[in-house]
Amino acid sequence: YTIWFKDLKKQLYCCLCKDSDESCLDFHHLDPLQKDIGMKRLSGKSPAKVTKEIVKCIVLCANCHRKFHAGKIQIPANIMAGDFLKEVKSPLIKGTLEHLQTKGVHRLKV
Repeated sequence: YTIWFKDLKKQLYCCLCKDSDESCLDFHHLDPLQKDIGMKRLSGKSPAKVTKEIVKCIVLCANCHRKFHAGKIQIPANIMAGDFLKEVKSPLIKGTLEHLQTKGVHRLKV
């Protein structure tokens, strides 16, 4: 998934501090119970499988992600319920999302 995934990450930014350096962006699962597979294990998987997992997430930079898990910062409710993928411009990702939505897979709401 390397090329299209890098293209996706170039379109995103941390929902807390707005850092947009794709090398620093993480996907944080909103509900750990909904996590089917960790992002690191998605290497080599299809865009559909990866997208199905990331729609359960929000984007955090590495610093904000670590601070959140350390209990130093909170994620505001409006961000927890937002949909970062609406800003994605990639036709491949948009097509994959549309396909998943026809199968009944939608973004997790908290």
